[in-house]
Amino acid sequence: MEWINAKDRKPEGEVFWALTEGRGEQGFADWVIRRLWNDYQGDYRSLDFSCSYQLPGTYSGQSWDSTIFAWLPLNCIPVNDKDLQ
Repeated sequence: MEWINAKDRKPEGEVFWALTEGRGEQGFADWVIRRLWNDYQGDYRSLDFSCSYQLPGTYSGQSWDSTIFAWLPLNCIPVNDKDLQ
């Protein structure tokens, strides 16, 4: 799987996979993979709209937990949601 660096290319598609957080845990990055909504105006939201995320370097003092470090098109990680209900 080839993640796309969010610094090089903005996420595309209405919904996409995002690699977020990346905080240090025991010498390794603790990544979180999320599906995010792209409103095409620079706002990236969780599917329930409760959280917002930004691209790296969006503003001074930006937190790692709300940063999109990399992304993938939605079809790159198939998930059958019906199996999880």
